[in-house]
Amino acid sequence: MTQNVDAAGDARSAPDVGAVVDDLADVTRRIIDLRASTDGLDRDDVSRLMRAVHALERAGQALALDLTRRASRTRPDRADASTSTSGWLSRQTGASRQEAGRDARLAEDLPDVAPQTHRDLADPDLSKEKAEVVAAAMRRVHGRLSPDERERVESDLLAKARRYDVVTLRRAAKRVLEAIDRESADREESATLEREERAARRRAAVWLRPPDGDGMVNGGFRLPELEAEMLRTALEARTAPRSPVVAGGAAGAVGAAGADGAAGADGAAGGTAGSVGASTSTSDRDARDYPQRLGAALCDLVRVFRDERQHGGTTATVVVTTDLETLRGEIERAGTTSAGSRVSAREVRRIACDARIIPAVLGSRGQVLDLGRSQRLFSAAQRTALALRDGGCAFPGCDRPSSWCEAHHRTPWSQGGSTDLEDGVLLCGHHHRVIHAGEWQVRLARDGLPEFLPPARIDPRRRPRRNDRWRPVTHPAAARSGTHRAA
Repeated sequence: MTQNVDAAGDARSAPDVGAVVDDLADVTRRIIDLRASTDGLDRDDVSRLMRAVHALERAGQALALDLTRRASRTRPDRADASTSTSGWLSRQTGASRQEAGRDARLAEDLPDVAPQTHRDLADPDLSKEKAEVVAAAMRRVHGRLSPDERERVESDLLAKARRYDVVTLRRAAKRVLEAIDRESADREESATLEREERAARRRAAVWLRPPDGDGMVNGGFRLPELEAEMLRTALEARTAPRSPVVAGGAAGAVGAAGADGAAGADGAAGGTAGSVGASTSTSDRDARDYPQRLGAALCDLVRVFRDERQHGGTTATVVVTTDLETLRGEIERAGTTSAGSRVSAREVRRIACDARIIPAVLGSRGQVLDLGRSQRLFSAAQRTALALRDGGCAFPGCDRPSSWCEAHHRTPWSQGGSTDLEDGVLLCGHHHRVIHAGEWQVRLARDGLPEFLPPARIDPRRRPRRNDRWRPVTHPAAARSGTHRAA
């Protein structure tokens, strides 16, 4: 160890950098050597190594930010004629000047605006991207809160950062004040969403190029999030496995998706779009990749403008969760769509009359949802309620939307199970088969949300798991339980 004296005159112990660099070089060589033998690894080895490499990557990111912050004080850029710390960092790492600048700002700000996040940044559940979200949120409220309030707010956001992916964390960060003042968080989030919605409507655009001479027209669009979700829902209703549309029903022929619904690399729609009332052969269905099936579905929508309800009656419907007070204008609380997008209170009130968007609080003509054993299949109203509760496939880690899912009876109907909401869970075709294989078990927890018990070979303690991918960050049941996390 050596003694360094910083600009303030403080003597601090420094590590033996030469030895550390040698150790890191040795680790790097071992990783490079391992790449040549990955084909011989079994699945347990792959899992162990993936966790280890992931932890190493996170620790490396944290150290790199600390070194960047130190570089802004020791100014190594002056030694190699760089114009700034971010310029030096770009030359050192190969990152763009823009990315290096973001890293330099984050390294400088994080210890001050989000000290807990800076302290724990090497945690495998965190990342530089998540730290940027936390830091930006804390910057917005830093001057408005006392030190104690800042600590509570950051602690709450840091817990969410460990639980959620980056996209969900960004939504949660819009409610950064929720830990100390729910009403203020409601107002601030709704106002932010309203500004974003106005800007998105101004920026919405469609562009179509001239015909290319081969019977095709290329183009694109930019849509607000809610309208894009409505379009995606309508298209997925026509491309979902086992959909009546895919099978060649009256809505038009669209190629069938495989169980995994893999998207092709080429985003262009190709092939024949199919015609209304036509059927598609198996070879045609198998030949189309996912973007081409979406293209065919879009052609059908252009041809047939009508409000259809396919695949259980819910896939062309967007559900927005809200409350009576918001609809009455008594409070400004944002709503949540069935895919997890947040919608301002003003927009919730505007769309309440849209037949294709159902405010969950209204109940859609008061249909009876609990049908007991009077019928075997779940009704359209029940599927809407299941889609609202589960979002998509409820199995931990699955990303299949509700339009690709089937309503599973937790207790088989043939064994006395009821066709009630409490007995239903949305599952994609693959995970429906997994559950019926018998190793995994599904149940409803006390908060009314589905959770899954893995087989003992995966977790000897069989601890319950949930899918947080579809769960709104302020879902009432989730807020009460506070225990679920994505697998």
